[in-house]
Amino acid sequence: MIRKIISLGKYSAVVSIPKAFMQKLGWRRKQKVVMSARGKSLSVKDYPNK
Repeated sequence: MIRKIISLGKYSAVVSIPKAFMQKLGWRRKQKVVMSARGKSLSVKDYPNK
C-alpha cells in the first residue's frame, strides 16, 4: 500500500493510516503511539500503558 506524506505546518508531516488498519490493530482516534526511526524505516507502536 502506498501513502503520501502531507505537510502539516512548518515542521510536521502526516501519513494517513487506512481505517482497516486502525480496526485491525484496535486503535482509535487521538490514541497515544510511540514512533521510532531505524535507518530508512519508521515504526509506530501502541503506547505502553502502565
